[in-house]
Formats: sequence, C-alpha cells, structure tokens
Amino acid sequence: MKHFLITFALALFAQITNAQDLNIYYDVQHDTILSYQMNGKTITKPKAIMNRQIILHLENINDYLFDADVSVDARDIDIPKGSGIEKMLTPSTNFPDFLSQYGSMNLPPQQYNKIPIVSPAGSVRAPGVEPEKSKDEKFPDSILIMEINTQQEIDNRLTDEFNQLIGELTEIEAQLKEIIDQVDQTIVAGKTRIFAINEVNRLKLRPDLPPKVIKKLALEYLEAGLEVTSPSDLNINSLTSKFNSKEKITTQIELLKTIRNNYLQKAKEIKFFPNNFNTVGVSEHLKRTFLQEISKVMETSQLVEIKTKNYLQNVDKISPEIIKAEQIDHLLELRNEYEAISNRPFSKIIRLPVTKDLADITISLIPKDTSIVGMPKKIKTMSPIRVNTAGGIKVNISGGISFGKFKTGPLSYYVRDSIIHADKADSHTPFLTSFMHFYWQSAGNTSLGLSLGAGLPLGTEQRIKTPVFFIGPSILLGKSNRMVLTFGAMSAKLSTLGEGYAVNDTFIINESAQLPLVDRYQTGIFLGISYNIK
Repeated sequence: MKHFLITFALALFAQITNAQDLNIYYDVQHDTILSYQMNGKTITKPKAIMNRQIILHLENINDYLFDADVSVDARDIDIPKGSGIEKMLTPSTNFPDFLSQYGSMNLPPQQYNKIPIVSPAGSVRAPGVEPEKSKDEKFPDSILIMEINTQQEIDNRLTDEFNQLIGELTEIEAQLKEIIDQVDQTIVAGKTRIFAINEVNRLKLRPDLPPKVIKKLALEYLEAGLEVTSPSDLNINSLTSKFNSKEKITTQIELLKTIRNNYLQKAKEIKFFPNNFNTVGVSEHLKRTFLQEISKVMETSQLVEIKTKNYLQNVDKISPEIIKAEQIDHLLELRNEYEAISNRPFSKIIRLPVTKDLADITISLIPKDTSIVGMPKKIKTMSPIRVNTAGGIKVNISGGISFGKFKTGPLSYYVRDSIIHADKADSHTPFLTSFMHFYWQSAGNTSLGLSLGAGLPLGTEQRIKTPVFFIGPSILLGKSNRMVLTFGAMSAKLSTLGEGYAVNDTFIINESAQLPLVDRYQTGIFLGISYNIK
C-alpha cells in the first residue's frame, strides 16, 4: 500500500508540473487546422491546461483585407451537486509593353548609298578610299577654289564632298537611334517602378490569392522596379548611387532634340548640295546620280522628322510621370515597401486564458473594406475548435458504497462460565459513503485525485459506534457524470474491552458488575465506488 501511494503521488505531481501552453496552428486561407502542439511535440487532440494559455497562431491571413476576431465559449462541465481557397489567378510575370503607349521610335531604313568614285584613268574606287597621290600633291579645302584640269577631277571632288556629307548623316543617324534607345530604356525603367508599386497595392487587395502568393509576386515586382536581383542589393547607399549615376530623362530629351536638329541640318546641307553644280561643271551622268541619292535622303529625312516629332510629343506627355519615378522619394517608397512586405508574416498570434473545463474557439474574419471587388460582404466565420481543459484543482462530491476491513474487529464480547470470550463479526463491512474528491482535472475522461469521505455502517449491530472516516486516492472516470473508484485507509470507533480486561480473562457478571467496554478508534482499509447522481 505504501509503495502504491508513493507511485500515485508521483503520477499526480507529474500531471501538475507538466503544465504547458497549448499552441494551435490554424490556416485561415484554407480554414484548416495545421497542428496542435504542447511541450514542443505535436499532439492529435487539443487539450489545454487550467490557468495556462491557449496560443492561437493564425497563419496565412491577409491582414491587409481582414481583421481577425476570436470568440471563446468557455464553460465548466456541469457536475451535479451532491453527486458526481484556392483559387489562384497568377498574374503574368511579363510587364506590359509600355512603349506601345507612346509609340516606339523606329527610324526608316537607310535608303541612300555613297557614290563610287571614278579615277582619272577610268577605274572605279570605293567611297572613302583616296587615290594614290604624290608627296607634293594636295587637295584644296573647297571645290570652289581648286584648280581643275579635267572633268573627271571635278566629278571626283564632288563625289568626295557628297560622300563625306552622307557619312556624317549616317553617323548622326546612329547617334539618333542610340539616344532613342536610351530614352526607351529610361521610360521602361520609370514605368516599371510605377507599375511595381501600383501592382503591389493591387495584389494586397486580392482576397482570392493566398498571402504567400501575394508576398512572392509583390517582391518580384519590387525587385524589378528597384532593378536588383537579390535583397543584398537593397542597401540604400548603393541604390541611391546607382540611380543618381543614371542620365535623367530631361537630359536625354534635350540631347535627342539636339541630335535630331543636327540630323535635319545635315540633311538640309545634302538637299542644297546641287548648288555646287552651278559653280563648277559636273557630268550629266553624275548629276543624275547625285539627284537620285539626294531624293532618297530627303524622303528619309522627312520621315525621320515626322517620327521624331510624334515621338517627342508622346514622350513629353508621359515625362512628368517618369520624372516623378526618378525622384529619390519614389525610390525610397519602393525600398520601404519591399522591406515591409519581406518582413510581414501574414499571421497573427492570439493568447487566450484557460479558466474553464471546455472552450469552443471560433475565428471570424471581418472585412476592412467591403467595396473591394471580390471581398465578402459579410463576416466570415470559421469552423469552431473545441478544446478540453486539463489541470486546476477541482472539487467534486459523490455518493456510493464502500467495503472495509479493520485490523482488529469489530468483535462481539460475552462472558461464559465467568470467562470473557469474543466472536469476530463479518470480515468485510459495507458502508453507505459520501466522498469529497480533490483532483487534478485531465483533458480526457480519467482523472486522479485525493478523496475524503464519511460513511455509516450497514448491518453491524452498532458494534461500530461512530461514523466511519475515509481517506485515499481516487480514480475519476467520465466528465459530467462520473464514476469514482476510491481506496485507502479508514478509521472508526469500535467497542473493545476496558479496565485492562482481555479475552479469556475471568470476569464475574452480576447486577453491579457488567462487562466493561470502551470505544476506541481502529484503522483499516477500504474500497469504495461512488457516482454522481442528479
């Protein structure tokens, strides 16, 4: 019995000292319980500890759109007194064709060619390849003042002049295409930054997308807007240095206008090149060739002038937006938004005190703005979570019957032939018993406790003089209606011989001398079964 009581006490102590918080992990997006955890281990059924906490981890919740409200219907077990989505639409990762909004500048293909030069001997040489000259031979700076000996020299001089103009025009055209490409890149970069912040704000308000998807896509857009490939590139000093080193769109537009004007001016020079024909003679064949090439140049230059004019008009319309996107404030807004979303857990932790035997936890999602497209108009209520409570000292009363056995007795004394004799009564005595149970509430249907009780003997012919008292451990089975098994020690007053007499002593009975009996407490063991009865 001693060893059993020690084991029972250790088991009860382990229940009390092992009290920890219950962690419930709940996926709000899919209305699913992920796990229950206690003491760092996953458990299959939720059980809380009295006077501890239920820590509710709301995972995958879009807190841009919803507020989470948790209600708890907590109650004690009624023990009778005196008795015992995903719908996921993933946006395209390709950015819109921003250039289509203002018309990409595609210059017409070059329609003109340099004119071959005929040497004095009648052979043909390519443009830009000078004929062999003696060391003393020099060409004059202008065809207007040079000494001309033959028609062939005149044609060659004019051809050189014309080809030089064509070469300069071609070079300016290359510069024009290059600056237009730079403007296009600047506009795309600015539009991307604007698009990134707008798209991130739109993603936040998508109730159909899981928060994890929102976070992934938002970071991709912001990285594109900031022109970084990893979070390590987000250092504010490196970002500002990189963007400050870039040529601003206003500078690029001015440079584009300058190059455009240079192009048109050079085309104008080519247009008036035939004026030289009146000063020096030129062969009719070469004259026709010049005029054909000049016609091509003028046709192309007119197209370039029209396209650059339209291009600049459209760029001027959107340049204020691009200029704003180039500001450091917009850059910082992108970076701050990146940091905010990167560190946003899209989760919420709610701590609930445990004060009752049962708790039904209900999670509700309250829309912040019902005007958003796709947003539920009413509060969305999740499936309730029922949690049983363990722990806390509880007191319960039950009634039943117990069977006990005293170490000595009860005995029935009598005198025969002046000798004291004693007969043993029933070795197991029944008692009508009422118990008070003190126990540590478990989350299941079995609890351990300590019980105190009092009972009245049944059928002992008053050999047990007083109510019997009981004490011992109990096993409580059930919740609201419990059956209790109790075992332990009992004590009661039993009639025994007094005045030093013992069994087999001589005693003379007469009217003045009766067998001396006294009531003394005796101990024993018992086993009781009781029940909560309404």
